[in-house]
Amino acid sequence: MFGRTRTLLSVAWRGAVAHRASLVMLVLAAAAGVGFQIVNVANLAGYQRALVAEGIEHALGDLRISPRRGGRFARAAPIVRAVAAAPGVRTAVALTAAPGAVGKQGHIIGAAVVGVDMSGAALPFRLAEGRLLERGERRGLVLGTALARRLGVRVGEHVSLRVVLTSAGAAIDGDGLLRARMIVRGLAAGSFGAHDQIFVDRAFLCAELGEPDAASLVIAHLAHHEDAATVGAALANALPAARVERWNDEPYLKSSLATASAIGGVSRLMVAAAVGVPVAALLFIQVLRRRRELSLLGALGFARWELVAIVMLQALLVTLAGAVLGALLGAGLITYFQAHPLFQWEGFVVHPNFALRTFIAPALFVTITALLAALYPAITAARTDTARVLREVN
Repeated sequence: MFGRTRTLLSVAWRGAVAHRASLVMLVLAAAAGVGFQIVNVANLAGYQRALVAEGIEHALGDLRISPRRGGRFARAAPIVRAVAAAPGVRTAVALTAAPGAVGKQGHIIGAAVVGVDMSGAALPFRLAEGRLLERGERRGLVLGTALARRLGVRVGEHVSLRVVLTSAGAAIDGDGLLRARMIVRGLAAGSFGAHDQIFVDRAFLCAELGEPDAASLVIAHLAHHEDAATVGAALANALPAARVERWNDEPYLKSSLATASAIGGVSRLMVAAAVGVPVAALLFIQVLRRRRELSLLGALGFARWELVAIVMLQALLVTLAGAVLGALLGAGLITYFQAHPLFQWEGFVVHPNFALRTFIAPALFVTITALLAALYPAITAARTDTARVLREVN
């Protein structure tokens, strides 16, 4: 059995190298398919990973708990404790929000003012520059990077802060409006809204609102993102007056992940076509050229399945050679895109995912595609009419 296998491999190898031009084109087709798919898979995986981290870790967490009827929770501490004590919850943080504006030298921009305890374990933004606020700090704020650019403000400079403390109507009449001169202690990045928001100390904002423990939102970070549905359902039952939303209910995040998956599917179809068509065509041409050789093998007692195996082994050998070259190409492209990311905005940077799976999956996909493409040429080889071909030769 082993000797027969060696014979089939030897015949397949001789057939592969007999036509150098076809061999080069087959190997290059496989290498291009593997290399392209490796870097595509790496970038898509990196994008999905960065998107989840941006939308969950540096935005609104795995779960968002808010009052069912709108407004604010009057007493947030009991809710935070209940959420933090739930199985699967890593940490829970209360946020207090109010409409406001920030300005410099008469240039005023409206934005949400968010009160955050910045000594906590989780923040709804990434600190891009400067420092966080200390608990109880009343004259400092962390400004979104987009707002800072529009105002031309840097860390350490003063800005004017406006916060609507009561209803909008009362604020228009001149009441219930906080006016304060603040120092920009840091800049907040985050493509899910943090770049356009103003962050202050929560204790300071609650004191100004006259509601010492008010919270507009409680965010929960879980030990495992995939547990959001289970933990969210349990919290919804435990907190009937609250509305619980999961991270994958966020429309932008959900659609972005779905789009990445769709792009991955389209790229696989493109690679399948780019590899399958030339493999099928070139192997079919080789089978037509080798009809005499295949007929002689049939006359020597090679079974039809062995003729099929010869063509399939030939496809496997050239594809494996192409996969090795493609892996080297993919590694080089990944290294390049790690140094020069495809996408970066407001601190959201997509780095390709350099992992063993990133190489194995594309190589297997291209190999299977090539073998499927080789089926028709292999079946054609097995159907060669030995007697007729030998008569034509004579």
